Amino acid sequence: MRKNDSGFGVIGVLIVVMVIVIVGLVGWRVMASQDNKNSNASDTATFPESSASKNDTTGDSQKTTTSGKYLEIKEWGVKFSLTTKTADAYYDSKTTSSLDSMSLRSHSLDSEPKCKSDPQSVATIFRVAKDATDPSTGKKYNVTQGGQTIGNYFYFIQSAQSYCTDNTELQTTLQGILIAFNVAGPSIQKI
Repeated sequence: MRKNDSGFGVIGVLIVVMVIVIVGLVGWRVMASQDNKNSNASDTATFPESSASKNDTTGDSQKTTTSGKYLEIKEWGVKFSLTTKTADAYYDSKTTSSLDSMSLRSHSLDSEPKCKSDPQSVATIFRVAKDATDPSTGKKYNVTQGGQTIGNYFYFIQSAQSYCTDNTELQTTLQGILIAFNVAGPSIQKI
């Protein structure tokens, strides 16, 4: 009689591989579900849904694309990327600037009247001629501002000069929104 001394047989190797694959898949699934829970928890904490945000549609033109969410400024034919901080952003035409501009707002701040209604209270997107010069600096906007030239215009975003709320809790939310709007300028693109 012949004795098999070759160690693991083919069936033994297959069983070991299957166990490793199953453990790997279960671990991956657990990690993915944890990441999803953490993401949902932070989004919920940052962006509470209110009845005002469900009903306000002024300038609400968000589209989800394969690369993320955008806020579309349909009047100008441009859009820019949104982040988790600005996911509930919208715009309106309440501005006091002499430049062509739209106020950028967030439903997360709609409970504060100044943030919701005052001109240019959170941030503003501007549209100027592509070679326009800022009279206060004497330099071209496309040199001093982070934005994009599209066609004959240069588009850029600036945050408000002061907070639209005295609520310290909302000021933290506002600070995150202001930073997110400020860095969105280079993502401006044609719709």
